[in-house]
Amino acid sequence: MAERTLAGGKIGDKFECGSRIITATELDLFCTIGGLRLPIFLMDEAAQALGFKRRLVPGPYLFTVVFGLSGDLLRGHVHIGTDKLKVLGPVFPQEEISLEIEILERKEDPKRGRVFTTWGFSLRNEQGIVVFQGENTCMHQEAKPSGDRELPPCS
Repeated sequence: MAERTLAGGKIGDKFECGSRIITATELDLFCTIGGLRLPIFLMDEAAQALGFKRRLVPGPYLFTVVFGLSGDLLRGHVHIGTDKLKVLGPVFPQEEISLEIEILERKEDPKRGRVFTTWGFSLRNEQGIVVFQGENTCMHQEAKPSGDRELPPCS
């Protein structure tokens, strides 16, 4: 397996990024901070009226969890884009989800010392079913481009 960063990986490398349980408290806070005050995310009864067993975890929260579980794989990277983002199944509070990442593409810009890495991700529920997936592209500065100068430290 490759070094534990996207910058150190190659196309086809896969990374198991661990798992976590999404708590009801986290969900409440996320919905409040983000303004997602929709009943289906806040009340079991609203979700049950639509045929779900209890309230749902919104896709934007799942997207945030992808970056959280990615951890040090993204050290030194800047997120520059997302594509093919899909919610494939419901996720409920108190469920454990796990993340797998695969490097799909790398493009180097040697003149600027940058590497652009596109990585696919899959979040799986406790039953191992993919419930959220997509592709992200990040930029990593491999080396300082010629002609760049150091910025003075903040004071």
